[in-house]
Amino acid sequence: MASKLYNLNHLQEISGGKKEFEKDIIETFLEQYPKIIEKMREFFIDKKWTQLSEIAHKFKSTVTLLGINKIYEKDLELEKEAKKEINPDNILSLIDSIEELSKEAGEQLKIELEDY
Repeated sequence: MASKLYNLNHLQEISGGKKEFEKDIIETFLEQYPKIIEKMREFFIDKKWTQLSEIAHKFKSTVTLLGINKIYEKDLELEKEAKKEINPDNILSLIDSIEELSKEAGEQLKIELEDY
């Protein structure tokens, strides 16, 4: 199995050991990331750069809580690129990377939930 894309230390610190809170955050990520990626693609197709930048910004908070640094880095770059509105090929590539990483992290987090 690939190494974990996530690190729950930050989430566990914030939760104060409340497993139910941690579980809720993980489940929210699993439920929301496909919808977020879909919205990113819609905003990209419609050239709604401000909205794309905003959704990328909002997604960073979730991936920060879950310690998914690879997604955070891509998301930060996406947010900046969407604000510039000048490199659509790179923007699409970033969305693709975020989707791929989110799916992989999601599969890993589903396994993590079995311990909750």
